[in-house]
Amino acid sequence: MGYTFDTCCDLALSSNAFIPPTNFSGTRTCGQIYNANLPPAESSFISYPWCAKHCPGFGLSQGQNASQWADGFVQFILPSVIFSMTIPRQQKIGVSRLFDYFVRPTNPVRALQNVGQLVLSMFASVCLVLPFVALDTISWMAMIFVGAGPMLLSGMFEALVDYRVMSAITVLKIPGRNTKGQSIQRSPPRDASLTRDEIVELLTIIVCGNLMLDVGDPHRYIVEKLGTENGEEVKTRLLHMMSAQNSFGSTIGAPVLFYLGAFVYTILNLFSNPSSEDGAISIALGVEWMIIVHVAIVSGCLLASNNPSTTTAVVGLSPAIHPTTTLYSAPTIASQSSSGKHSTVKTSTESRYRRYLIWWGVVRPKGHVRHLPLFDQCFETRFQPVWLWRRGHNKMEWIRRSKAWRNHPWFQKEIHLSPLNWLLYLYIPTMILIVFPPGAGGFVAYDTPPIGFACRSLTLCIYAGCQIVLTTIAAVHAASESHKYWENKVFVAIPWFLTAIAMLFSLFTGIGGSMMQIMGVYRNCICYVNAQYWLSLDASPGIDVATDTQGARESSANWLTMGYTATAFMALVCYMGYRYQLELRYHFAAEVEALDYSTTAGPAARPLTPEISSNGSVAPLTGQGPASSSPGSTTRVPAEAPMRTGVLARQVSNDSARSRSSLRRSNSPNPTLPSIELPSRASSDGH
Repeated sequence: MGYTFDTCCDLALSSNAFIPPTNFSGTRTCGQIYNANLPPAESSFISYPWCAKHCPGFGLSQGQNASQWADGFVQFILPSVIFSMTIPRQQKIGVSRLFDYFVRPTNPVRALQNVGQLVLSMFASVCLVLPFVALDTISWMAMIFVGAGPMLLSGMFEALVDYRVMSAITVLKIPGRNTKGQSIQRSPPRDASLTRDEIVELLTIIVCGNLMLDVGDPHRYIVEKLGTENGEEVKTRLLHMMSAQNSFGSTIGAPVLFYLGAFVYTILNLFSNPSSEDGAISIALGVEWMIIVHVAIVSGCLLASNNPSTTTAVVGLSPAIHPTTTLYSAPTIASQSSSGKHSTVKTSTESRYRRYLIWWGVVRPKGHVRHLPLFDQCFETRFQPVWLWRRGHNKMEWIRRSKAWRNHPWFQKEIHLSPLNWLLYLYIPTMILIVFPPGAGGFVAYDTPPIGFACRSLTLCIYAGCQIVLTTIAAVHAASESHKYWENKVFVAIPWFLTAIAMLFSLFTGIGGSMMQIMGVYRNCICYVNAQYWLSLDASPGIDVATDTQGARESSANWLTMGYTATAFMALVCYMGYRYQLELRYHFAAEVEALDYSTTAGPAARPLTPEISSNGSVAPLTGQGPASSSPGSTTRVPAEAPMRTGVLARQVSNDSARSRSSLRRSNSPNPTLPSIELPSRASSDGH
């Protein structure tokens, strides 16, 4: 028999096992339900030895009693799954590998084969795919719970860096009118030493700085790609890359409203039954799982797109030759024999073996990111994003490679963060976001009778302490990563050991503690004894098995207060994230529109436009456009754009081929090339 209040109270009442109180008056009542017209039930204590003997085990949640498990699970944990899907990640479980040995039929009986394949795929999806998808989702949520502190710190680091970069290059004031009704005009540049090309590079870093630098070399390729285009094309591509990140309101704001609605529903339930322990547990669980919402808010307010596919397409790159399309192809291929009939040729055992070695993480395909066993990359693109806990550091690596960082010491001072900046702008705000959810949940559990530290409150406090350790180590490492101390293996071993211990306890107390609350594992005799008596259980004051007591009614006021506070705090954090992205989007778009391509400074102001003669030949290129072309002129390619030559060569070759083709298709005796309007100097500058 598991522990339940009503059963233990009835057993104690029938055997007269209650501890004699010093101020007891009235009759004992077991299982009383709140009614405003009834007085609170008298507390009824039993000793721990009697409880352990007659009410052993756990009071596991009953399926028919939805308030014990469904309220917290459906209202808070399931919405957190949706939020976890908006948090950027690099790898996922490779579910497609499960179908490697399903042979695509090549038989002439197509209709029967298609039906059989459909039934087989449905069976495989239910039996194989769904469990792996569930495992992938649970593992990702566990990773978020374990690494919430470093994720929040890195995300806020990137947000602060983006803000400082935008502050360094901003030249526009917010449009509007002053107190006298006069329109606010354009203000002079903050620092005239930044060139247009440097501003374009910095704007590119803001929207692309989450891409891995050692996979596809995105910094070099994207910047040089923009350097070969005219002004309007550069502006268009920058704005498209900014728009690749979904708006904060659609991805985060709307789901937050549903999460807040769950808080409101739980608070209303507590109004109708203020002494309900299940309502208090639901409030504590919802406040604790706010931590995933906080991570989603921070990652959603950043301007760099979480999906590199859009950036890859905007700069004109084809999808990467990814392992999932080559090394992981189906083990059978359809070929055609000399008789014209289709036959199936199986790949070699060695190829299959290598594919699965790659899937298990033993072998790394050349040119691709090493992945965890059973995991694949989330995006089959040439560019790959970094994990969220590395985004701040990765953004700084992009900035250190920029021309503005190398050429301007004032820019380095503008971006550099002092120890006081780290403390005030990053460490303390991250601590508030990481400590409030488990701390507030722990307060609700602490104030639930018996008031004091017990299983639930200690679980949440341990999780908060582990996140403080992880966040502190991450902050120290990020602030002093270039210090020589990190090259000492003995010195590095200490934070790595602390990190491993903190992550292990975070996993157990975060995910494990929540599951134990929902399953009812915490409903046992020892968890209703305060922790100060665990070493001497016989000396404890006993276990109160009565319900709807005066203490429970008084505690409900604190539960409701914490519910209000959590609702307001989440709404405030969500609004701040929304406001940050809105302001950054506005200033980014304003800076893009303010780019001046009327001069010839920089490669982007000199689009190389080929001239085509009447016989289809291509005139030599110059750096001044067609207006300045002259016989004997030579091609000028800026030294800072080494990839431009190949791109222009392909463009010129294609233009020449199309011109010759149009001449051959002409039926006139004297074919002439269709008229082509060559841009003037002004149009070549993007105006």
